[in-house]
Amino acid sequence: MKNSSQESKSSAVTIGKVLKPRGLQGEVKVQVLTNKPEAFSFVANIEKISFSGDFAYIKFKNVDYEAAQNMRNTLIQIPRDKLPLDDDEVLADDLIGFEVVNVDGKKLGVVKSVDSNVDCGNIEFPYEDVFVIETNMKTRQIIIRAEMLDEETIL
Repeated sequence: MKNSSQESKSSAVTIGKVLKPRGLQGEVKVQVLTNKPEAFSFVANIEKISFSGDFAYIKFKNVDYEAAQNMRNTLIQIPRDKLPLDDDEVLADDLIGFEVVNVDGKKLGVVKSVDSNVDCGNIEFPYEDVFVIETNMKTRQIIIRAEMLDEETIL
C-alpha cells in the first residue's frame, strides 16, 4: 500500500483507496478502483474482505481501530504483472502519450489523461467500442471513429 500523497510511476497498479474505518474492530471501507476484484487476492495481510457495489470492506491482520484511522487515503496497490487482464484489455495509464488518429490516419491529438473519458487536449471521447476501432500498443496509436463524436467534442 502507498499513501496517495506519494508519487508513483512504478510497476505498481492502484486497485483501491482506503476511505475510512468501519466499526471498531479495525475494518476499513475501500473505494474499489478496478473492475477486477480478484486483484485484491494479491494484497498481503487481508484477513477478511467483502464487496458491496463500488466498495470493499477489508479487515487487515493486526490492524485495530486506531491503525485503521491512520490508513485513511492510503492507496492499495499490487504489482502490475499481477493484475489479471484479458488479452484485449489495457490499463488507462498505459494510454498516456498515445497518438489519436481517425480512420483516414489524420492525427487528432495525443492522450493527456484518462478518467471517464480520454482527453487529448483538443478532443475528448469515451474509450468504448463504438468510438475506438483499434488500440495499437506497438505504434502507440488509438484509431477512432471521429465522425461519431459531437461537433462540440472536437475543438
